[in-house]
Amino acid sequence: MIPPADHGESSYAGSGKLIGRVAIITGADSGIGRAVAIAFAREGADVVLSFLEEEQTDAREVAKLIEEGGQKAICLPGDIRSVEYANSLVEAAFSACGRLDIVVNNAAYQMTRENIEDITPDEFEHTFATNVFGIFYLTRAAIPKLRPGGVIINTAPKNGEVVAKRENARAKKDPWLLALRS
Repeated sequence: MIPPADHGESSYAGSGKLIGRVAIITGADSGIGRAVAIAFAREGADVVLSFLEEEQTDAREVAKLIEEGGQKAICLPGDIRSVEYANSLVEAAFSACGRLDIVVNNAAYQMTRENIEDITPDEFEHTFATNVFGIFYLTRAAIPKLRPGGVIINTAPKNGEVVAKRENARAKKDPWLLALRS
């Protein structure tokens, strides 16, 4: 990307708002997830980074930034479409940090197509499994373990409110996600 995206690596300085807290962030290797992971760590939180196996290099960069700032970074690659993986994220937070305070459901899958007819049933199912089921699985695993005052944050892009010119399966699921957020 030119210019490179600013995820807060050198521009964000925290003020200690999350000292002693532990967060799980899905999609933590890039984009909004990367920025949130860096910001939460700069605010004092230890972070469990969730990402796909093929994003290991990017996730290690985020972990290094977190650790250089003095916080714990637990890297746990996997696929949020798996109930077992969602459970393992919560277990990792407790194993490494002894608590869980924040869950950020940010991981998502999106492919843009010219027409809705171009979205295959497999792609549609993959999108829902990632963008809806994954949120459900991690939320279900986390709720019994969240400390009092804990929070679950679900991200949803603007195209959930207004479907863009081009069709994509993610835009189709986002109204469901927005309903879950309400």
